[in-house]
Amino acid sequence: MALDPRTLSSGGRVVALDTLRGIALLMVICAHFLPGKLIFGLAANVVSTMGRGGVILFFLLSGYLIFRNLQNQKPLVFLSRRLFKIFPAYCGNVLVIVLLGQLLDG
Repeated sequence: MALDPRTLSSGGRVVALDTLRGIALLMVICAHFLPGKLIFGLAANVVSTMGRGGVILFFLLSGYLIFRNLQNQKPLVFLSRRLFKIFPAYCGNVLVIVLLGQLLDG
């Protein structure tokens, strides 16, 4: 099934799916930060459930979009792009955690 070119942005991304992923991300963020602020038990439960739904939606969409990218590229190109996208952020996070551990331990 081909996608309508009007639904694609200039980079070949599906704008509607990116928007849904953003909504799922906001659902998760609200679930993390709002329940502690809510006094009412039922409202906190609803927000918490919304967060679980956001996680499921985010992972479903991400899995579909990653598979779609894998279909459009050679596996080696796909893996190298993923490595260079994820590995620098991973190394930066490890460095920050080690530095904070050294600063807060002493």
